[in-house]
Amino acid sequence: MGYLESEINYGAEITSERLQKLMKHQFQRNRQLLRRGLAGLPLCIWGAHGIGKTQLVRDFAKANQWKIVSLAPAQFEEMGDLIGMPQIESGRTVLRKPSWVPEDFGPGILLLDDFNRADDRILKGLMPLLQDGKLVSWSLPPDWHIVLTANPDQGDYHVTPLDPAMLSRMLNVQLVFDMTSWADWAAGHRLPTVLIDFVLLHPEIVAEQGSTARSITQFFESIQELPLSRKKWALIEVLAKGFLSEASVGLFMNYLKSTHIGLPGIKTLLQTADFEREVEQAFNGFLQKSSQQLDVLSAYWNRLYRMLKAQNDTWDDRALTNLESFMKLSVIPEDVRTYWALQLVALDRKEINQLLTQPAWRAYLI
Repeated sequence: MGYLESEINYGAEITSERLQKLMKHQFQRNRQLLRRGLAGLPLCIWGAHGIGKTQLVRDFAKANQWKIVSLAPAQFEEMGDLIGMPQIESGRTVLRKPSWVPEDFGPGILLLDDFNRADDRILKGLMPLLQDGKLVSWSLPPDWHIVLTANPDQGDYHVTPLDPAMLSRMLNVQLVFDMTSWADWAAGHRLPTVLIDFVLLHPEIVAEQGSTARSITQFFESIQELPLSRKKWALIEVLAKGFLSEASVGLFMNYLKSTHIGLPGIKTLLQTADFEREVEQAFNGFLQKSSQQLDVLSAYWNRLYRMLKAQNDTWDDRALTNLESFMKLSVIPEDVRTYWALQLVALDRKEINQLLTQPAWRAYLI
């Protein structure tokens, strides 16, 4: 290609949570550039397939009520698909812009999805759009921002290598999979917590060939309306094999057959008036039979901690009492209890800090 591999800069590694903040910052920066008569800088999100690049951009647009136009340049076969088709008007040949080009003022996002899967001619044709926000026949309306997604030029990806000149025309970042961010996203999309816990227990499946964050999410969505009962196990296994690697299917089915479905939900844990029956007995009964006690406790705590972290309201007395009772369950090892207490300290919540200043808790924090 005429340039060294070490010269290629795909940007800093970034999680989905940080990417959302970066997009907000970059779009605000682009607005400042546009007010000065300069073109905004496109954002290119690099990452492995199935990691959620496209969905994150769509989620950003939806959350902020922005317009979005999504294109796959790999589907373009001719430059006319990009710049428009010629037409005779008043004896002159003019180019009519494509129908997909946005016409209304923004805010909006032009998403060029998997753009480096396009032919080299199309990529070269995109250069003016990336640099100036316009092509020979059309321009992006005000307050429209370009975001690209791409797979790295490595491994088995069928992509067109980019030269440094194109890479220098955009802000490049590498999206990496973050388990906590994915779990928060999945909970927000109402995926069953028992399924989210499976990924928290086995984060290694995301890195397996054949299993990605996307395929796992698609599998969970396909079974979220099914009862996870023995009668449905055969159907669930068939569906799992359609989305996951063989090793992941085995892990999930074993998890399903020994799962902690019987454990109380987080809201029940914090609000029940009968803690002993609904929580303590459930945990004692399950953990005494489980061969994965620490894994189960870790997954359950991750769910509880995420809720504690996200909660903005003041916790009522019952929730605090139940939280204390849960932390003191005899089935929880002392070192695990200490680690959880330190995490609660890091939350820096007034009512929780008051709980942790009690003599029974201070011993764990010394």
